[in-house]
Amino acid sequence: VKVGVHSGALVAGVIGHNLPRYRLFGDTVNTASRMMSTSRVGTLQVSEAAFNRLPYGLFQWKDNGVKEVKGKGSMHTFSITGRHS
Repeated sequence: VKVGVHSGALVAGVIGHNLPRYRLFGDTVNTASRMMSTSRVGTLQVSEAAFNRLPYGLFQWKDNGVKEVKGKGSMHTFSITGRHS
């Protein structure tokens, strides 16, 4: 399992008439997808924007440094390594 998280604006809505589906759109969704695709198996990788919004001291973090992310350029990323007790 690989998970990617980003924080930012998006648009959500129900699309379709015969078979309605709830969908999310926007750069935030694409960036979260890129966080997932560049992460290692078994990790949860977050962008710097998401990292800065999470409560301090709740998780243990590994600083992944700056990564080149397709379509985004250089991004500073972090991975959760555990939870503080």
